[in-house]
Amino acid sequence: MRKRYLNPTQLRSMKVRQHWGKCWKEYPERMELNRLQATHAANQSRVDKLNRQIEHIRSWPETMSSSEYSNLLSEAVRDSKKVDLKPDSLRRKFERHKLITYDFQNGVWINHARLNQPSSHENKIQQSQ
Repeated sequence: MRKRYLNPTQLRSMKVRQHWGKCWKEYPERMELNRLQATHAANQSRVDKLNRQIEHIRSWPETMSSSEYSNLLSEAVRDSKKVDLKPDSLRRKFERHKLITYDFQNGVWINHARLNQPSSHENKIQQSQ
């Protein structure tokens, strides 16, 4: 039977896995502390990003037609540093956080960030800080 050799990527992956396994066995307290700090930093980064987006949409009007809202989303995506961000993704995010909702009776989008009505997510952010 022919011997199977590992390619460099597989070897590197195996060495990295062994290294971290060894670290977790020898220094579990330090690794757990590092994991908690990294988790907190990632969460804080996510919260800061959402707060920046909230501040940005506070400059939008209180009510908008669908075409105005679509144009504002397109501008926000264009101004964003993320290349793969799409207007629909941003729209769903704002709706999920209850920052902007659609009023079916009047046919307009309502900007709750502008109306100074903190969303449920903003309340959670303030409580965690």
